[in-house]
Amino acid sequence: MAERLYTPLEVLRKYWKYSSFRPPQDAVIDSVLKGNDTVALLPTGGGKSICYQVPALLLPGLTLVISPLVALMRDQVAALRRRHIPAAALHAGLSEPERERVYDACADGRIKLLYVSPERLRRQDFLSRLSYWRVSLTAVDEAHCISQWGHDFRPAYRKIARLRETLPEVPLLAVTATATPETRKDIIERLGMQAPQVFQADMERKNIILAVRPTANKISKAIEILRKVSGSAIIYLRSRRRTEQWAAYLRKAGIEADYYHAGLPHGQRHHKYRQWMKGATRVMTATTAFGMGIDKPDVRLVIHGQLPESIESYIQEAGRAGRDGKRAYAVTLFTPGEEEQLVQNAARHPLTYEDLRIIYDRLMLRLGIPYGHQADRPISFDLGAFLRELRDYTPQQVLDAFTFLEDLELLSYQGNLSLPHRIRSRATPQELYDYALRHPAYEPLIQLLLRAYALRETWITISIDKTAEALRLRPLTIRRQLETLHSSGLIELEINAHTDWIYMPAPRPHPDHFPVHPEIETLLSTREEVKRRKAQDLAAFITQTDRCRTAVLLEYFGQEAAPYCGHCDVCLDASGALNPVQTAVLKALAVRPLRWRELSRQLQVPDRQLNEALRALLDNQQIVRKSERYFLAGGPAGKRTSSNA
Repeated sequence: MAERLYTPLEVLRKYWKYSSFRPPQDAVIDSVLKGNDTVALLPTGGGKSICYQVPALLLPGLTLVISPLVALMRDQVAALRRRHIPAAALHAGLSEPERERVYDACADGRIKLLYVSPERLRRQDFLSRLSYWRVSLTAVDEAHCISQWGHDFRPAYRKIARLRETLPEVPLLAVTATATPETRKDIIERLGMQAPQVFQADMERKNIILAVRPTANKISKAIEILRKVSGSAIIYLRSRRRTEQWAAYLRKAGIEADYYHAGLPHGQRHHKYRQWMKGATRVMTATTAFGMGIDKPDVRLVIHGQLPESIESYIQEAGRAGRDGKRAYAVTLFTPGEEEQLVQNAARHPLTYEDLRIIYDRLMLRLGIPYGHQADRPISFDLGAFLRELRDYTPQQVLDAFTFLEDLELLSYQGNLSLPHRIRSRATPQELYDYALRHPAYEPLIQLLLRAYALRETWITISIDKTAEALRLRPLTIRRQLETLHSSGLIELEINAHTDWIYMPAPRPHPDHFPVHPEIETLLSTREEVKRRKAQDLAAFITQTDRCRTAVLLEYFGQEAAPYCGHCDVCLDASGALNPVQTAVLKALAVRPLRWRELSRQLQVPDRQLNEALRALLDNQQIVRKSERYFLAGGPAGKRTSSNA
């Protein structure tokens, strides 16, 4: 690709078919192309990936993208390849030949975007390769993960700063949807950014009605809302079991629903996802595993059936509604007292350094790894069964422990991931041909394995679906034939059905030699305090009823906010007793104070109706008049009625 052949807008139109950028995408891209360190804060659905994918096609050489989830990397790489953009991902699930092919493509300049996990930056051999490749930009996706004040802290993200030593002249772009001012400052400091340009999009989604509803029966309330609000919906719950229960209840009520969680086999998850994406399933009850990478524009309703753990999680999940810009709803259901339980749970049983050792040893026992040994390839395991064994720990504590054990370089965990099936030869080509002569039904498959797949003694990946398509056979037939060849000793077959994987970068240490890391002990105690504080912030947001919810959210993320948004339950309940002209006046004054003539010109209503509306609002002390201008009097304060959702 010729350097700077297109303008950013031309690249956007050519590859993405969009006619224009959303603010502040164009400003972010301009800053990146000028070589500045840049921070981009864009809400969920705001097009964060565009901010580094477009520059990648304009800059010479390679753009390195650091991403926290292998599943997300693979989704983004697949989407880029569909647009004919050369991209690849490096992760522990690749075989050695596959990694070498990616390395060769990067060295030859045949890759424009390379996705890696932060753990990859620990490998000196990888850093050495980077220094020889032509890297023009490093993009840090989900950059809030680097901050201990972020809601999804990943200690391994702190290794990213090492890139400054390897690539001192390469600019950094940090992108995230959820960063408070404290988190933003931490991102800049931890990444060693130099005079960064910071861009923050307006986080207010004016087309989404935000509502919180206390209820004694959440299922009944959810059914009531689903019957009022038509269209595609997501219901977020915090346990796998509840997703299955809620889907069953909804189906009994005549609502087409299915459930989704990370414990399902990959094929089943993919089928459920596709059915929901094309509208065959209306409602998906899901854990947070149903989130990253979802880009369905016409979701009309997101319901939180259980309280999320933080405002950051809430805003990300609620933001999956209404991406097409049309009216949508985000409704949180809670049982009075549930918010107190959330705070208590966040403060209970803090994870200690000794807990890390215990959880690690229990995991090694389950995997059958003796002291001083390590697995030479990824190990699949049943996370659900492991969690049931550890009754003294909550699922979140175990997942947090995995995160810190990664930083100790004892393991790497990948959940919600399906690795490809693998095969390798255990026979000579002649022995395979002889088998095909004796079993003619197997000849097409054996010919394909030897010629197209170049079957040999080292592991190679195989897609059963693509093989079936090439041979015009059913996938079940291909799988059975492969299993027969395996049982006959001609090939070795590894069918990867699990979605939870453990990688071991180092041998299992004896408990007496478990690594000591004082910094992690400090981070553990800090992390517990952060979780308590975020649970308290979420509880306060849920239970308050006297301030505009949009204003509370915007201020939480460091943005200025008007006291009245007109699209949250607090504002709508307050305006429920108002006539349309009074409501229009409040919305206009939420933007800025106005004189009578300005209001008249803006609202285009008869003078008598405007005067009556102003008099009623003044009498109710919802507005005040000063120096011939009308101001909001600290936000809505009218009679409480119920809003639509």
